[in-house]
Amino acid sequence: MRPVINSLRVRGFSGKDQRGFTLIEVLVVIALTGVLVTLGAAAFRHYWFVKEFESSQGELVAHLRRLQQQTVAETDPVVFGVRFRPSEAGEYRVIKYDPENPLPSACKGREVVDFQGSVEFTSVDFAPAPASLVNDCNTAGVTAATDELVFFFARGNATGGDITLESEQLSGRLRSVSVNAVTGRVDGL
Repeated sequence: MRPVINSLRVRGFSGKDQRGFTLIEVLVVIALTGVLVTLGAAAFRHYWFVKEFESSQGELVAHLRRLQQQTVAETDPVVFGVRFRPSEAGEYRVIKYDPENPLPSACKGREVVDFQGSVEFTSVDFAPAPASLVNDCNTAGVTAATDELVFFFARGNATGGDITLESEQLSGRLRSVSVNAVTGRVDGL
């Protein structure tokens, strides 16, 4: 029988019969893994910005459609709309106009909706709203002369126009939202 000490001897300490990776091979694998993780993180970041941009457009379309449906569901003189202010490019404000309930004002500002992240309006262009409606809203301080307004009316029509969105993170990418004046239909393009 062989002594126990001899059977525990590890082969390869003398440099012979040793299997494994060299330090250079391990460092190369670590470096390549680092490069791949960095590229993957950059791709994921870009994907995140694209999804954020698309969801902001979808959120705006859904909100405008909800306001249009809410207007049609209300009694005739009640009108819902949205104020877009050029100085506040990342947000918009919902407006309710009810001439039957003029105290303190027929035009009332409701919720302010802020876009996520770096999405802003680059251009907003709507047809002029009825003068009495705009005057009441300006007098109440809900809107200003430089604001762009879209209103949905009980018959289903609206003040038509277009909104163009841009993401600061995705330079050159634009998305638009269109409101049809005759039908009040809201489309994201």
